Amino acid sequence: MIFKVFCLSVVLVCAGAVSVAPKKRDESPVGAGAGCAAGAGGRRGLSSGDFLAETAEAVRQAQAAVEQSQKVVADAKAVASVANALPSEGVNKRGERGETPAHVAARWGKVEALQVLHAGGADFNVKNNAGETVYDLMTPEVRAQFPEVA
Repeated sequence: MIFKVFCLSVVLVCAGAVSVAPKKRDESPVGAGAGCAAGAGGRRGLSSGDFLAETAEAVRQAQAAVEQSQKVVADAKAVASVANALPSEGVNKRGERGETPAHVAARWGKVEALQVLHAGGADFNVKNNAGETVYDLMTPEVRAQFPEVA
């Protein structure tokens, strides 16, 4: 497993996908393929243990970015499945409480889902049974993403 992480790290660093910050002031950073010609351990003044620690951190950061992307894709797929399941009314279909998918996304603070719904023609001004619009349910941070709705 460690060997696989090491190999993946070397590939990411050499491909320039990940930049590894130097440990010492006089070293130049590795990135955009720099330092790969000398081999993964060929950086001046950096032990193989330090290199492994830095590349392991770079791999953790890359994995976190992949996980975040997967969450965004999952949100978009969920919104798309709701919209596709309701062909007659699409993204403005109301549930038992008069809420549209946009109301639900706003209540849970799902910015990506709201962006997909808005682009798909969701009406952010429609009120649920409690008289709340989608905009009413948005947090101030989410509202900032949709200034045209205010």
